[in-house]
Amino acid sequence: TVNGGGYSENLYAAISSGGNGVWYSDDGGSSWSQLSNTDYTYGALGLNKRAPGYLYAAKTEGGLFKTSTTNISWSQVRSDTVIKILPHPSYYTYNHLSVIGNNGRKIYKTADGGTNWSDVTANIPSTANIYNLNRDLTNRVYIYCATDSGVYRIDPNPEAPTNLIDATDASPHPVISWDANLEGDVSSYKIYKKRGDYGSYSYVTTV
Repeated sequence: TVNGGGYSENLYAAISSGGNGVWYSDDGGSSWSQLSNTDYTYGALGLNKRAPGYLYAAKTEGGLFKTSTTNISWSQVRSDTVIKILPHPSYYTYNHLSVIGNNGRKIYKTADGGTNWSDVTANIPSTANIYNLNRDLTNRVYIYCATDSGVYRIDPNPEAPTNLIDATDASPHPVISWDANLEGDVSSYKIYKKRGDYGSYSYVTTV
């Protein structure tokens, strides 16, 4: 499995048999170096092209792991067998992705880098084996799933905006910037404010 690095020439390759782990190339594939010294084999890689600093790798023996590509330190974010990783294209962070897990029987998504997962398998029969995931190029909302009982389209719940970039105390009002969700089924955002740690939020505006 090979994934491009998005904003660079970096390539990442997973060895799917015989061990030797994950490798990378920073010269377009002319030469390769081992990213980690593990002897595990990997069946899937995921690299959000808008956030080339984080890499996800699924061991064929089971388990989904992630690491920063600048400081190699793998952490486990799932324990089941993951056969496909699909990063969400609408975000500048590594947080959002979908996976085929549970040995090819379920589709899960996370919006926080793998800390929390939700099942979005929806109308796919529970007996179906799921082989592949792809996103609609014209509408980032939809996920298409190839199974042994046909092709299905999933419309997951829209994601909320995440990862506050900046909150500047600019006169006369604060200025807020965040990584917005670019999915087609989101038409606007509502902003609320609260003074201090107590009291309730009050509506400010819709953007």
